Amino acid sequence: HKEEVLSKYSCFYNSENESLCIMIEETSKYVDFSRETVMNLMDFAQRLGIEAIFLLIARKNKEYVKLLQGMMTVGFEQEEQMKTTKIGGKVYKVLKMKLKQQPDEIQEIEF
Repeated sequence: HKEEVLSKYSCFYNSENESLCIMIEETSKYVDFSRETVMNLMDFAQRLGIEAIFLLIARKNKEYVKLLQGMMTVGFEQEEQMKTTKIGGKVYKVLKMKLKQQPDEIQEIEF
């Protein structure tokens, strides 16, 4: 009965541009965002038709550099239009990953 990692984070969905935003706060741990966790998140987002995932990483997070490097290794990129944002008095680095909508690997063929 292990707590689900992503249930500890604030997530927002924007239906206008079909995007999911996840806030990584000052107390968040790098270990919570393993490659497997991010891949599961990407798979989940693709199944829901989400076109982009945004990560907001708190600049004052002790593991900020590790989080930034790890997420960029997986495929997140720095958002060029808005590099940082301020929410509730905290500054966040904005990373974005565009998802390619891929058809299901298994297709049903009628004979």
